[in-house]
Amino acid sequence: MVARVRAVRERDSRIGLVEALAEERAAHERATELQERLDDVPALASGDLTSFSVRQYTVAAMSAELAAARAGTDSSRLVALAARDRWRADRSRLAAVESLIERRDAA
Repeated sequence: MVARVRAVRERDSRIGLVEALAEERAAHERATELQERLDDVPALASGDLTSFSVRQYTVAAMSAELAAARAGTDSSRLVALAARDRWRADRSRLAAVESLIERRDAA
């Protein structure tokens, strides 16, 4: 009974880890995409004040979005680290229970 409960907890935490890693990867890809888009904004060679203002507004908006994406990446990294720690703890507990059951069966 205890082994089954530990196995379910380990499986659930492993699934949580996989989901957290996928979210971390997606957040990183989003931040990378935004950085590339920001890098590709053409420089203003010449133009009037309106063109300059529009470009500056666009760059500022993209920079704010990039900052939010990077914060999301940091956040998802922390969640993934916590999920990894949880899975390792659950895996360790499962291994301990399985080891005790094997010893009992051997005795």
